[in-house]
Amino acid sequence: MGKKRKKRRRRSGMPMIIVLTILLLAVLTAGAIYYLFGNSLMLPGTWEREIDLTAQVTENIETYLSGTAYGEEIDVRPYVEHITVTSRLTVTKDGEWIEEVDSDDYAQMADKSLSALNRAVTELLGKRVADSYIETDLSVDELVKDAVGMNLTAYLSKYGPDLMPTYAELSEKYGCRATYESDREMITISSAMGDSREYTYMTARGTLVLDGNDGTVVYHKAEEE
Repeated sequence: MGKKRKKRRRRSGMPMIIVLTILLLAVLTAGAIYYLFGNSLMLPGTWEREIDLTAQVTENIETYLSGTAYGEEIDVRPYVEHITVTSRLTVTKDGEWIEEVDSDDYAQMADKSLSALNRAVTELLGKRVADSYIETDLSVDELVKDAVGMNLTAYLSKYGPDLMPTYAELSEKYGCRATYESDREMITISSAMGDSREYTYMTARGTLVLDGNDGTVVYHKAEEE
């Protein structure tokens, strides 16, 4: 008698078909969600932007020096470097839109601006002393203290020019407490006073870009953890 052949079990392809179907539905669902909501899924989080005041501080120091002898000869730019204040934006899933100017950052930049003014004025006074042919072993700071009873930094802090906008002015211009509604491409930001602003927006590579109807474009970087 011949050997009995074992019957091969035919494996059903049904489980694989079910898995592939589920995966396909998941992909289609994800695509539909992104098409409907798009960037709004990536909005919640903390973003920040830099308010660059370098040019303004430089101009204010130049204006302060321009009315004095040698004031036009001094190049202020090397003394004024990267005067930028951070404004931090918090976007919540519940529709809150809160932007605040960093007060500690502002204080640091105010000190940095005053230091730049101090160095520029020190150069200016040094030129005037050298031109007067007065022989002295005193530093510029010591000469100022002898003349006005306080060191140069204290004098400029009290009687010098306003180099930066005040914190209140920056907060009024850049700060915001509002609510927002967004879809895939448009976002509407509404303040408590009833004012609304509409932007085209996108989030890409850690950057939130707001493109206003008036042609202004604002960039926020995702805050580094």
